[in-house]
Amino acid sequence: MVMNIKTVILPLLLTLGSFSQAQQTDSYYIFDGNWNAIKNINRAKFLIHTAKVNDTCWQWEYYNFKGPLIKIESYRDADGKVPNGFFAYYNNAGYLDSCGYVVNQRKDRLWTYFQGDSGKVYLTQTFVYGKLVKSEDYRTKREPKEEIVDNTLSKVEVESEFPGGAKAWQSYLTKNLNYPQRAVDLKIDGTVWILFIVDTEGKITEPVVAKSAEFSMDQESLRMIRNSPLWTPAFQNGRKVKSYKKQPLVFRFE
Repeated sequence: MVMNIKTVILPLLLTLGSFSQAQQTDSYYIFDGNWNAIKNINRAKFLIHTAKVNDTCWQWEYYNFKGPLIKIESYRDADGKVPNGFFAYYNNAGYLDSCGYVVNQRKDRLWTYFQGDSGKVYLTQTFVYGKLVKSEDYRTKREPKEEIVDNTLSKVEVESEFPGGAKAWQSYLTKNLNYPQRAVDLKIDGTVWILFIVDTEGKITEPVVAKSAEFSMDQESLRMIRNSPLWTPAFQNGRKVKSYKKQPLVFRFE
């Protein structure tokens, strides 16, 4: 299905008012319920957003037009023919189902699998250029004191947090969070969860949507996390450690 869609949409570059703040390298394509490329936005059921990440990576985000993410794919080329980079898949409710990396069309490094709306990791698989070299099934193990996924702790003694705590986080949101015009126009509200890593210096790395609501709200949530000041790192055994963090951002009509 993916390749058939791409052959249809490549000539169909859209300029949509709702995406007026997009970068020049961003493109948008809309589809009806059968994934046929269309130009009438009132008939749109699905949306694809493509963006150039760098000279060797173009990312494709597949969305329900008025709802959550379906999947993210990355390619070495602008035409989307050579899978290479980050991939993520979501369930019907917009929760992250699995994610990992592909190198030249083969799974590579760590792939992580999540349990529905709980967001718990139930399986990790490590690949080396397409070959599965390690698999950890957490459903068959006792609950550990700490979980280490790709050298990053998911359970710690003292969690990382926004500097100043919950009150400071709310103040940051009040001053900086924008309710996207697209979501306003579509009368959509909801909560977006962003999963990211806080390193030992408090820097944010590898943010990804863990619970999607809608394209513009997801993008605004990622912007807020990426632009936030240094966080207070997590502590384990008396020392700073790199850890996972999942943060909600709530969008509600007044």
